[in-house]
Amino acid sequence: MIMIAMNDSNQMQMMEDMMTDMMERMQTDPVLEQAMIEHMDRMKTSRDAMMNTDNQMTDDMMEMNP
Repeated sequence: MIMIAMNDSNQMQMMEDMMTDMMERMQTDPVLEQAMIEHMDRMKTSRDAMMNTDNQMTDDMMEMNP
């Protein structure tokens, strides 16, 4: 049981270290920073498109069932 807890703790530390490393690299590498910004933009556009589709489907259903 103690070994599992230690292993989880080690994995959490590794994840934190990886995230810290990535954030530091993003701050010093303009190409990586731009790629991340573009990725986030695409994710937002995709989410907005999905939400709009859902809204359109709801509107269509409301018109069919007055």
